[in-house]
Amino acid sequence: MSDTSLMFDFVNESTEQIKIASISVINWGPLHGHHEVKIDPEGTLITGDNGAGKSTLVDALMTLLRPSGSVSYNIAAAQDGKKDRSIVTYIRGSYGNSMVDGTQVTRNLRENSVISAVKAVYEFTSSKRQVVLLGIFSIKGESNANADVRKIYALANQDIDIIAAVNAFKSLELKPLKGFLQRYDNCHVYENFTEYETAFRMQLRMDNSNAPALLSRALGLKRIDDLTALIRTLVLEKGSLDADARDAIASFEDLKAIHEILIDLFNQEKELKDLPEKAKLYEELTKNIALLSSAESSLNSYAAGFAVKHYLKSEQNILLQKERLAEEIKYTEEDKLKAEADKNTKFQLYLENGGTGSQNLEQQLAALKREEKKTSDNSTFAFGF
Repeated sequence: MSDTSLMFDFVNESTEQIKIASISVINWGPLHGHHEVKIDPEGTLITGDNGAGKSTLVDALMTLLRPSGSVSYNIAAAQDGKKDRSIVTYIRGSYGNSMVDGTQVTRNLRENSVISAVKAVYEFTSSKRQVVLLGIFSIKGESNANADVRKIYALANQDIDIIAAVNAFKSLELKPLKGFLQRYDNCHVYENFTEYETAFRMQLRMDNSNAPALLSRALGLKRIDDLTALIRTLVLEKGSLDADARDAIASFEDLKAIHEILIDLFNQEKELKDLPEKAKLYEELTKNIALLSSAESSLNSYAAGFAVKHYLKSEQNILLQKERLAEEIKYTEEDKLKAEADKNTKFQLYLENGGTGSQNLEQQLAALKREEKKTSDNSTFAFGF
């Protein structure tokens, strides 16, 4: 849920001061678990040795007021422009490096998936109305990339239980967190920093958009190298020349893009100029295909009818031939029976006319002829003829 069009009643608050009342952190840098620092309305001095955590608290506050990519962490110790801290090192609790198998490895208090949180409570001096800023930051797995940090912001007019809020987000799902924060007065949740910044600047009466950056620079200030540059950069309103120049460049970029689009459209028109004729030809071919399909169906029907007639006629011819063959077989069988009867009759007549006696005479005659020949052969041998 995000809403940057909130309306607030600032009557009798225009002359009030807004002071920070407390800063709370969970799993932030070397501060493991939950820690809270109360700020005295009359002023609080934060002092300590190097590495005691002074910048850690300042950077926690600035993480709520500036996009993480714009925050110069540990700026008091990095006047030469060198940056040794980031939102990832604060979430991980990085505290140094070591060599493992010849590779330099960052040592962290918190490995794997981790959730960190920062809260700042501001209070109007007279009305005691509160403006509460909450940031919850998480990393899944073992990633150390800034791009993998998920950032969720909340803005309310009632102090938020930061420990309970982190517990509501322990599944890394936004819905339970939103459900938990609904109990707080005028509480809104943001995943977009610009919307969140617009809302808290309205509530904290930061009319100048450079105010958060100026506060960030002032909190870490050890020396001023160029006061004029500092004021020009952070205090004075920016002129419109740069913006106008950027708009002009963007316009030229737009014109270039439009020109490329027109060239692409021209090429498309050139490629598609024959499309109407091709579409017409396609339509004609489609009609011809339909006609051929219809003709093919009709031809199949005609061929089927012709085949049926041919087969019926052939069948009739075969039946006629069958009938004729049956008649011929019948007549042949009758002739065969007549021939058998005639044979039997003639054989009977043959027997009746001495057929068996004739056979005996023929046999005797043949025997006499054989005897005669034998006698003739013997006579020839005896007389030497």
